[in-house]
Amino acid sequence: MARRALLSEIWWQQATTVPQDEREIAKHYTLDRTDLDLIMRQNKTSNRLGLTCALALLRYPGRPLADGEILPDGVLRFLARQIGVDHRDIDRYFERPQSRRRSVRVIVLILICYLTNGASIILKRPGFAGGSTFQIGWSHDEQDDDEQIFT
Repeated sequence: MARRALLSEIWWQQATTVPQDEREIAKHYTLDRTDLDLIMRQNKTSNRLGLTCALALLRYPGRPLADGEILPDGVLRFLARQIGVDHRDIDRYFERPQSRRRSVRVIVLILICYLTNGASIILKRPGFAGGSTFQIGWSHDEQDDDEQIFT
């Protein structure tokens, strides 16, 4: 049986393209306090920027950061400025494949915590986060509608 594509290649390109207009960049990639709390827990500036880029692309256009993918200069500078790092630190992020995998792991754990309504996940696996215990969770304060991520 012959298969046909439900969505055209042109549609996919438009749907997964990162914006380059300043207004669109600000609209989709402005970080909030919860984002900054998570990002600032990363030790190296390159890891902060890499995690920021990974989070940004998952939000819009809703796809993961590809291995070695560098965002358009305007987006990269906008994100770097928000976390106080040099946009050129992204090069160091891709030097170690483990950095990208760790960012993806952190994001997945955050999503799991969010989907399980504030459950906390504790990982005690050797080699993860330097061999130490790594805890990540999501809390939601219903009084002031404040959400927090802790690692």
